[in-house]
Amino acid sequence: MLKPVLPLADARAQALDLSLSDVVEGILDVVARLFHTRLAVVSRIESTTYTVMSVVDQHHTLRPGQIYPLHDTFCMHMLEQGQPLCISDITQAPMPFRFLPNRLELNIRSYIGVPLYMADGRVFGSLWAADPSVRLFSEQDVAMLQLFARLLRYELDQDAQTRHLERIEQVKSMHTSIDQLTGLLARDSFEAALSKEESRWTRHQNFYAVSVLSIMQADSAQDAPSVQRGETLRQGLADILMRSSRLVDYCARIDEDEFAVLFADTTSEGVQVWRFRIEAAIAAWNRVHAARGLALNIGVGIADCYDLQDGCEQSATVLELAQQRMYRDQVQQQAEEPASAD
Repeated sequence: MLKPVLPLADARAQALDLSLSDVVEGILDVVARLFHTRLAVVSRIESTTYTVMSVVDQHHTLRPGQIYPLHDTFCMHMLEQGQPLCISDITQAPMPFRFLPNRLELNIRSYIGVPLYMADGRVFGSLWAADPSVRLFSEQDVAMLQLFARLLRYELDQDAQTRHLERIEQVKSMHTSIDQLTGLLARDSFEAALSKEESRWTRHQNFYAVSVLSIMQADSAQDAPSVQRGETLRQGLADILMRSSRLVDYCARIDEDEFAVLFADTTSEGVQVWRFRIEAAIAAWNRVHAARGLALNIGVGIADCYDLQDGCEQSATVLELAQQRMYRDQVQQQAEEPASAD
């Protein structure tokens, strides 16, 4: 439901103490009024899912927290092109768009949306409005929605930075060494946790597994755009690891472009389920970032304590064995590149 317009003095007083939720809801309220639409929405993309973060809906069809498969959304099509999406009449739009309202169970006929990006180039989600009636949106409407998206980007960046620092402090209470860029464990904290698992395996036969992931072809140049691109890729992979792993798993950045995850009470076979989630999340990340020239190409290696017991490969630790397999995966991917290009 649209909120009543406040007197100027009251609006100024409230503006002094606004949360991110207040700002987003305020912008959506203005968008719905400006475009005369039933719906105005800010969404968030996480891995392969699309989540309604905040919504103004006069018919109460959508609620914050509702989740949809990313591939069933207008947002996916928009982000693949990296451009605003404006459809005055969905029934007359190209075939992929005509079925989306039914899949989303939304009674909409017109749609206007723009991507939401973080300051470092990562995709956050989208800002969009829609209505059951045909709407003849103009270029000025698109420009206005892009302006609201830029305003939101500042607020989203501030909130993300606050959450990042809070997570670092939270993890620091349990582990003394944290990677400041990603908020994951640093190498020494990871190795301390790994040492405990090695001891549990030796004494009680409690099994464990390790996966090592490395970003391939991350920029090594030191010019500002290359440094920014490399940091965006590293943070992108860190986000995927945090969202795709269990709370009990240890996720760490152990080198410049190298990450590791420790899985207690899990074998390599069990980690394969996690790997499928990671691969799906990376594929989705690459699709929505393609228009910005960003792509995560990852080498992955997985090993568990039974591999050392079997003596199948010469390695001192499970971590080293996982690294060896990751390097082999990288070599194999690089060898397959020419064949894929033909």
